Parts: sequence; structure tokens; C-alpha cells
Amino acid sequence: MKSDSLQPSTPAISFQGCIFLATLCGAIAETSANGILSVIFQWSSMGRKVRVWITGWIMTIYNLLQICAMVLFVFGWFIDNDNCQFGFYANLISHTQSLFFDAFIMYKTLVVSGYNTRVRHIIFILATHRLIWAIGDLALSKGFWDVEIETCGYRQDPVTGTGYTISDILIDVFSTVASWIYTWNDLNSSFSALEMAILQENCVRSALVTAVNVCNIYVSNMTLDPFSYNVFFLFQQYIYTRILNSEFFWMDQRRKLLQNRVDVKESACRHRNPTLNKPLFNTKQKN
Repeated sequence: MKSDSLQPSTPAISFQGCIFLATLCGAIAETSANGILSVIFQWSSMGRKVRVWITGWIMTIYNLLQICAMVLFVFGWFIDNDNCQFGFYANLISHTQSLFFDAFIMYKTLVVSGYNTRVRHIIFILATHRLIWAIGDLALSKGFWDVEIETCGYRQDPVTGTGYTISDILIDVFSTVASWIYTWNDLNSSFSALEMAILQENCVRSALVTAVNVCNIYVSNMTLDPFSYNVFFLFQQYIYTRILNSEFFWMDQRRKLLQNRVDVKESACRHRNPTLNKPLFNTKQKN
């Protein structure tokens, strides 16, 4: 995920441009707030069936960080030369978001694989690789005061920007391939509607994330005006937030398909055993 320019150069952006960027920030924050409320509602409906909902915790933390990032984005318009290092903290939040987003994807892959040991080892390697790039980017990418336009900007290191983006792509590709393999082999290789839904989920997510990450590599190595740079950043954040919170849609689809599978099995069982449809006791009175 991109961690670029969390503070637009206000003097270089028109008033209308600032309004447009603020509207995008509001849309992203609203999506994250709805995601948090959905997690709370979903968790409360589970009752005592689930003590620790790992996916829910990951989604909640990510959405909270996203709201903080959007607040910092707008706040960044008003900082001066003395507070220009503010960009480091914004970058730190952005990388933390990235790690939680990757954790969300990799945890789902781990569950689909049945907590396979090899999958765990690969996930550990990929997560460590992503963390190293994040630390490197925090050290090399810095905020700076632009004397010409008298505003605080952000200088993204092209090497670390490309590095952590490729790391994100590797994580998504691995998660998609692993999910395909273990989903395909599920239930003695029987390909049902439930497996199809899981594959569709992974395909849609992988296509969107990969497309955005490829654009990241292109944008991080070119020079854009502050407005275009920040529009891309915010659209990227919106797509990531939508992908994460679309889990509720896919959960509902999987639940319906799983219930249909149970109903079909019960119907088939009753068809093979007609006595199951008869009452357990004879309620007719003898004359």
C-alpha cells in the first residue's frame, strides 16, 4: 500500500481541489466507520459462540487507523515549517495500515489452508519481508519544507516505495494461489457453489489489489503535481478500505451457501431414509 504525501501542498492546490480531497477523505472515513459498526454488530450477533474473532479485530484496527490517517491528511494542510516532520507519523500510520491489511489477507489464506505448517512458514517470511521494507521506508522517506511554495511536502524514496509495493504484490499473489489450491482440493475435490464463491472473492480482491499496486510502482517513480498525487493516494485508500470491509458481503454469501449445502444434505438423508420423516411415536389411539 502506498504511504505517499499524506499532506497536500495547500498553496499549490486550488480551493476547489482542497474541497474535492476533503470529500474523498470523508468518504473513506465514513466507509471505515461503517466497517467498525458492522464488526460490532456481527460480533454481538455471534454471542458466546466466538470468544476471539481475529478477522474482526484486524478489520477494526485497520479502520481505526484509516480514520486517523484521514484526520491527519486534512490536518497536514495547516502545519508550518516547525512541524514538517509530521510526515513521518503519517507514514508510520500508513505502513501500519498496510501491515494490518496484509495480515487480513494472509490470515484468511491460513484459515482456508487449514492452518497448514508450510503456509505458516511462508506467511512468516512474507510478513517479515514487508516489515523490513516498511522500516526502510520510514528511515529514508521524509517530510521537507518546500521554500518555493512555502509548504510542507513529502519526499518518497523510489527504492523503498517500489520495494514495499512489490512485497504487497507478492503477499497477494501467494494468498490467491494458496487459496485456489486449498479451495480446489476441499471436500475431496468436489467443486461446489461454496468453493466457487471463495474463488470469486479471491479473484476480485487479487485483481483490484494487484492493479492498484502496479499503479503504485508507476506513480512512485514519476513526478506529479500535488493535487494529482493526492487524488491517486486517496482513491487507493478508498479501494483498499472497500476491499477490506467487503468481507461482510462475502461472509453473508458463504453463510447462505453453507446453509443451502446443509439443507441439501438433510433432504438427501431423509430421501434415503424415509423413516426419518415418520413421527418417533405413534400418536394414533387404538380402538
